[in-house]
Amino acid sequence: MCMVMYWTRFGEYTGEELMTAYEELKAGRNPRKLYVFFKEPGDITPELQSFKESFATEFGHFYCKFENVDSMRLHSLLQLEAYQNSEMKDLLKVEDSKVKVDGQAVINLDNIPFAAKNRRYRELKDEIERIESEIRTFEGVLAAGPNEVISDLLGKKRSEIYYKKEELSEHENFLFDTAVRIAQQQGDRISERMARAIQAFEDGRAGDANAILEEALHDAKELRRDIAKTKELLKQQQENAAVSISELLLKASVTLADDSRPVDDRIKETHEIYREAYALANESDYDREKYMELLSKYSDFLFFYAKYEECLNVDDELLRIKSSLYGDAHPDIAQQFSRIGWTCLRLYDDNKSLEYFNKALCVRLSIFDATHPDIARNYNAIGVAYMCQYEPECALEYYEKSLNIWQLTSGRNELDISETYSNIADVHCMQCDDGVNKALEYYKKSLNVKLSLFGENHLSVACDYKRIGKFYTDFRADCKKGLEYYEKALKIELSILGENHPAIADAYQRISLLYEDEEPNIALSYLNKYLKISLSVYGENHITVANAYKVIGSIYESPLCDYDKALKYYEKHLEISVSVCGENDSDIASRCYEVGIFCYLHKKYDKAVECFVNSLNIQLLLVRNENFIRETTYSNIGEAYEFLGKYNKALEYYSKELNLRLRLLGDNHPDTKLIRDKIEIIRGETESL
Repeated sequence: MCMVMYWTRFGEYTGEELMTAYEELKAGRNPRKLYVFFKEPGDITPELQSFKESFATEFGHFYCKFENVDSMRLHSLLQLEAYQNSEMKDLLKVEDSKVKVDGQAVINLDNIPFAAKNRRYRELKDEIERIESEIRTFEGVLAAGPNEVISDLLGKKRSEIYYKKEELSEHENFLFDTAVRIAQQQGDRISERMARAIQAFEDGRAGDANAILEEALHDAKELRRDIAKTKELLKQQQENAAVSISELLLKASVTLADDSRPVDDRIKETHEIYREAYALANESDYDREKYMELLSKYSDFLFFYAKYEECLNVDDELLRIKSSLYGDAHPDIAQQFSRIGWTCLRLYDDNKSLEYFNKALCVRLSIFDATHPDIARNYNAIGVAYMCQYEPECALEYYEKSLNIWQLTSGRNELDISETYSNIADVHCMQCDDGVNKALEYYKKSLNVKLSLFGENHLSVACDYKRIGKFYTDFRADCKKGLEYYEKALKIELSILGENHPAIADAYQRISLLYEDEEPNIALSYLNKYLKISLSVYGENHITVANAYKVIGSIYESPLCDYDKALKYYEKHLEISVSVCGENDSDIASRCYEVGIFCYLHKKYDKAVECFVNSLNIQLLLVRNENFIRETTYSNIGEAYEFLGKYNKALEYYSKELNLRLRLLGDNHPDTKLIRDKIEIIRGETESL
């Protein structure tokens, strides 16, 4: 609590301290209460008068006035009570026109303007004084001898003074309670009307204060009527919002089903519909269960149509709501963990995906039997995550766990079994083991199940077409057969997902591989579509986009032999990779080296030196020992400088390479001799210049 008192002048430092305290108060720090006192009446400086007049406008609060020591004490006590209400409440009392603290009289109300100037207070005090004088007179008469008439009058006066004192006590408490209430308002923003009422009360004009605040009573009644109308209107608006959200959800479904329009237009409009429904639900008091249902539908849409970042935000919100409702061990929590895992997988965050799949598995193992279908699906998901991390042995372990559960389950789910077979076939293909010969059999079994369940036009069928197409191109070298299956998959995915989806980009990229040797321009057209979709889905700063630039660069390099364009795409690939991975990453070292080799082979030696040096510096920073450098030897840099005619720089790097080979290979190794010979040749050439 901070108290500032002004008597006759406005001190510079006092003003600064007040402003400091006020700024701290506004920021929610100490002091929690700020009280300002002005002495009235008084001969004050113009600066203090100006400050006093502008106080309410500048600070938005009213100040306290004190005319004498008693009024200052009262203000201090009342504000202390307002600040420490529980401690002061029982200690502060008004008795016999005195304010007492713990039974001790400290203030005389006769010296306090709101009492001393109050008409009724003065009347009661005067009446009590008159009656007391009459009582003393009657007592004097009776002291001289008995007098029945005087005795009767004395009794009446004593009764009258008792009631007058009771009335005075009640009136004093009314005044004091009002003063307490005003003190409690100190530090709060107040209206101009309230300031006038307080001024009137403190001047002893309680009636005027009451008349001023009569307007407040009228306004309060009007406000209550307005609030009631607003509540009714708000209730109706909430009901309208709930109906509107239901309509929007139906419109989302109808829009996607309207096959008279291009699928990309339908997806775009449906996305807008879900966003509007989501915003409306957040801005209204929407039923929580229905809100969860909305989030679930919104998430499904976003996931299906590859809006993965937005999907992850919605999934996180849904997880928070479900966790608050159900706790940790609940099927819905496991389901939400799995959804987030799949979304992270689509965002190429394999580690995060595996983390969430394992969280889901822990929940399911704690609430389900070990052979529950959800656990089988969870094992399958973990296997997929391991495959994305290129750990086929771990993936196979979980796929087989999943398959074992499905084979033990009565009323087996043929779709899940077929999916597991396909996943196991993927592992065999990756391992290039004897199982490769069985992979096609597994893929076709899976495809037949899905065709029988869904018919031709289904994404699960398209997925198997892609797998079979990849098998023919990678393991049978049958590009024609592979292209046949890829085009079947592409046709299905375009009809369902529209053009702007990662699955379509993946299909374009796969098809481009089949054309790159014989018909590179066709391959390039597919790769440009692949890049366009990747940019739309992931944005510029994503590793998938970087890889798209690299693949396009490789087509320009060979077979198109447009080396300037190839370099342009390679540099873009490197720029994005640095942005995603950071400058000092082993992958960046490798990519710098690859671009350096390209530039060296195509006589762009300045750029080659730049890339080789960057690669070398990253590797030295990471391993801190040149003996363990795996890429970009000193000789690469030396050779580039040699072709640039910068022989001193070439000798510098060849000498470093020679020292490294002497340590690692010895003096008589052919590679050591090769570098020594190069150094001798360059020295001979430089001496002859």
